[in-house]
Amino acid sequence: MIPREEYYLRGIHCSPFSFPMAAKRCTDQLGVIGRDSPVIMHHFIIAFHRDDVKEFNLDGETAQQIVEEWVRRCLPGFLCVIGTHTQGSQGDPNIHCHVIVNSVRLQELPSEMEHPVTVKAGRRFRTSKATFLEMKQILRSLFRRYHLRGWEREDRSGRRVSDRERLASSRGQRKLDRKNEKIRKLGGTVTETEFLTDKEKIRRAVDACIAQCSDEAQLRIMLALEHGISVWDKGELWQYRLEGSDRSFSCNSLGRRYWGNSIRERLERQQQGKEDLFLSSAEPHYEEFPLSREDVSRVLEQQHIRDAAGLRSHMEKLRDTMETCLRILPKYRQIYADAFREFCARRNELRRLRDPRRTERPISWEEYHEEMMRALKKRLHAKEESESLSVEIRGIEEGLPYLEEMLPRLPERLEPEKEPAVVRPSMDREDR
Repeated sequence: MIPREEYYLRGIHCSPFSFPMAAKRCTDQLGVIGRDSPVIMHHFIIAFHRDDVKEFNLDGETAQQIVEEWVRRCLPGFLCVIGTHTQGSQGDPNIHCHVIVNSVRLQELPSEMEHPVTVKAGRRFRTSKATFLEMKQILRSLFRRYHLRGWEREDRSGRRVSDRERLASSRGQRKLDRKNEKIRKLGGTVTETEFLTDKEKIRRAVDACIAQCSDEAQLRIMLALEHGISVWDKGELWQYRLEGSDRSFSCNSLGRRYWGNSIRERLERQQQGKEDLFLSSAEPHYEEFPLSREDVSRVLEQQHIRDAAGLRSHMEKLRDTMETCLRILPKYRQIYADAFREFCARRNELRRLRDPRRTERPISWEEYHEEMMRALKKRLHAKEESESLSVEIRGIEEGLPYLEEMLPRLPERLEPEKEPAVVRPSMDREDR
């Protein structure tokens, strides 16, 4: 067990603590076809980039809200549990979310996806390639809305470092530190203080040789003679191998800056006296507005908004909705605070009643569980209402700037589309 300083847990269509019982009850009550299937749960891991914590102040609560919205849009009607870690296994700020989905669908709910999950209630989860790709696109649009980089494995300098390589580097560095400590205690001299993986050795060697070479042939010769690295040219895809190693590494595993066309471009810019493309400051990866154009266009199509007048009336409705939510939000927060205090007081009272030394008739475990679940449901319901209001307010605040930017692009007023007239055949008196 790894102790966590911060952890978030949320259930969809069930309490996170009663998820196993709810999943088993769903499977038994709906009479699932193929109940002997070994797949009873599906596990999704959504990882955020480690630089989002420093650059965009990403926290665990925001990550939990993003993944919860993704689950409600992509997996409607499924029992789910969402758990968010704010630390990795090595203590680094690696925020990631675990989504556990019951394989049996509880109920059929409407979906906004073009390729929705077409599994009926009581059937097991399955998805097509188009559905899975659309789920990825929806997740990327949510990342763009919150100005996040997402799960990109490459940083802005074009270096791609996988989690396995990062873990191997940290383990190797710890072993090297212990070895150097023993050498210092014996009075020896330490010659190596930094552990480098084979991929990192190739990256540093290529970067050092590019700064000294003028063409591609000279680069390969210098890599072979000075660093013992052989290169296989396959067009854009290059492969590198260290001397004495029987394993080769593709440019895709090293990063975008080590592809063949990228290296040729870097050499050409160096001959022209320009700055290295990957060492210069990169442009912001996110869009100017928090909502993507696809999200807003879909909303406008659903509301049948075709002109500026309709968009203004729609924006007025959104502002009125936001004012209403802001007015009733403190009420629901107060209800949640009262429910939380009631829950804590009831829990302490039931614990006292459960103690056989203090009462003549201690309550049973079934009575204790029933009372606790009743108080917990009331508390969770108030919390869900307050959180849904907060999410709605935040969505309206983020969407209004983009709607105002789209207002000049629409025509002022369009005539409503006329329905085609139905031509009915005329009948004379004898036919009638």
